[in-house]
Amino acid sequence: MKKQLIITIIIALSTSVFSQLYIGARAGLNMSTSSVMPELVNYNQLSQFVPKLGLNSGLVIKYRFIDALAVQLEVNYSGKGLKAKVDETVNDTLLTGKWNYSFGYIEIPIMFKYMFGGSRVGPFVEAGAYYGYFLIGKYSEYAEFNGEEILNKEFELETEYENENDNQKANRNEYGFKLGLGYNFEIDNSMIFVSLRYSQGLTDIVTYRIKPDNYSKTYNRTFQIAVGYLFELGTKKEKEYWF
Repeated sequence: MKKQLIITIIIALSTSVFSQLYIGARAGLNMSTSSVMPELVNYNQLSQFVPKLGLNSGLVIKYRFIDALAVQLEVNYSGKGLKAKVDETVNDTLLTGKWNYSFGYIEIPIMFKYMFGGSRVGPFVEAGAYYGYFLIGKYSEYAEFNGEEILNKEFELETEYENENDNQKANRNEYGFKLGLGYNFEIDNSMIFVSLRYSQGLTDIVTYRIKPDNYSKTYNRTFQIAVGYLFELGTKKEKEYWF
């Protein structure tokens, strides 16, 4: 009797785990900026910060504990950055300029999801943490005083100082948190979801050998909108057979 009970429990658990696991992909758009622009710390009152557009896409694995609760692991590419421009007259001097950071990260978020009305159809909220690994980066700046070019440069951002003249490098690792909401749509044994997230970095984007005057740490801030497709690992026939 005891042996039969143990076998029944194992089969039931195996069926439950099998039916609660989903895999798929997501893709969308990033709109990012930062907490402060390092090179513009003395011009922040004059600067117009413009959202930087980038792509986010990757793979998704979702495990549902119960109908309303799930954990979701992702591996994504995420394009971030920040842009600013100045076009102001200060003390009869026309100052114009553009500053641009572009970053590419591999992000690994772990999101906990609460789904209203069950896991398959309806709205959800989510929260979690992420780790970002810096892949590529570029910085450019251009400035004029009264129509005369005073600054024009562009370079790749590296994670190490290449020579003694380099003053900044990108941080290889980034940590932060994400908050979001969305909606699930059921289609047979699969689902389509739409999500909107806010992502806040907690580590400095760049490191300076000699910090600019009045320097303040710079964090990535990103709004993400994405659509995704998940399919359940198994079919109804298989689940009925296992049961």
